[in-house]
Amino acid sequence: MGNTIHTIASYAPPEGPDLRGRDAHGIAIYGTEHPQALRDIIIKDNELYDLTLGSSESLAVNGNVDTFALLDNTIHDTDNIGIDLIGYEGTSEDDTYDQARNGIVRGNEVYDITSNNNPSYGIDLPNDSNAAGGIYVDGGKDHIIDQNRVYRSDIGIEVASEHGGRSTSNITVRDNLIHSNRLTGIAMGGYDEERGSTEDSKIMYNTLVGNDTLNAGNGQLFMQARTKNNTFMHNILVSGSSEVLIYNEYTSNTGNVFDHNVYYSPGEQEDALWVWKNKPYSGIAAYIKGTGNDAHSIYVNPAFMDEPNEDFRLQANSPARTYGYLAPR
Repeated sequence: MGNTIHTIASYAPPEGPDLRGRDAHGIAIYGTEHPQALRDIIIKDNELYDLTLGSSESLAVNGNVDTFALLDNTIHDTDNIGIDLIGYEGTSEDDTYDQARNGIVRGNEVYDITSNNNPSYGIDLPNDSNAAGGIYVDGGKDHIIDQNRVYRSDIGIEVASEHGGRSTSNITVRDNLIHSNRLTGIAMGGYDEERGSTEDSKIMYNTLVGNDTLNAGNGQLFMQARTKNNTFMHNILVSGSSEVLIYNEYTSNTGNVFDHNVYYSPGEQEDALWVWKNKPYSGIAAYIKGTGNDAHSIYVNPAFMDEPNEDFRLQANSPARTYGYLAPR
């Protein structure tokens, strides 16, 4: 608690086709034994910054770790993932226990996280990989991620599984403020059809504003492969200049429920874009009719206090008062 961790660096040259061998952490909790897990861990009120990490993470919880809390930390200016909750990497020898679980990630501020100058993602720098998430769940389960602020990173929050046949499950992402990230605000699912799945998770009461600053069309929510039985409700999404709100190019998605959200784009209403199962829809009416999603959602300016100065509290007369980020700024 209360530590300042900075200027930790690995400068080893990455090797092989996967560019391995360059690794450092700011804080790492590794549960290597089984069946006994590491339990009741609290990491609170720390600042981590100026970390050169290679293939590793600023703050990682990996393997057989059960019941922990990451609270009120500030993580910024690092060249890989800010917070990572990890499973299925062989950290614990028994697969049954090789999964971080029952964690709380609350009240953290994570910003300026990018892999673009990290040679573990491509040795010709800047490599334009845009692969580092502010908060990432890769193979974890039963976590609550709430009341965090994530901005100016490659990806805001990602809930995914990199390991084929393995799922990230029962993750609650709620009441977070996610803005101005390069690739997307929230990403879910495997990054291709060979990866694992994201299942039985809830994305609720989040505010996503002006993400996709690369203008690449990944939108505020980037739905990737193999998402199943997830819920996306009561969120506020305001697009950036790409005008894409949700982007989903995969068809391997089943049982996901979208409803009671607020959508808005700063351009013309008919230019707002949703891509669902690789089919684009312009305007919310076409999107609702074509997908069956969001039957009770609305398209309206949520009326932030001062968006240019990143004050995303809602005005008293906002039509989105019961949606989005609820925690005080």
